[in-house]
Amino acid sequence: MGKAIEEREGFVKFLVSKENRKILGCHIIGSQASILIHEVLVAMKSGDGSIDNISKTVHIHPALSEVISRGAVTNMRKDCLIVYPMIQSEFMSTKSC
Repeated sequence: MGKAIEEREGFVKFLVSKENRKILGCHIIGSQASILIHEVLVAMKSGDGSIDNISKTVHIHPALSEVISRGAVTNMRKDCLIVYPMIQSEFMSTKSC
């Protein structure tokens, strides 16, 4: 995503309950963050509010919303907090289990 719009820094971080996979929060830093957060808000308020509402949704490619999908899918595979960089950078590679 960052390569497509010439952005080199930013990240998406989901905070997810280990018990029921409910989205507790999401941090998005970077270009178009105010647009990207809307998908997370809808997922939190619809259905059961789980991260699966995002990770199991089809996302078009290439699109800005892809970074949200990638962050959700990455979180789905782990039982811990994931920080998904919008583009690889040396300052951001946090995983906390």
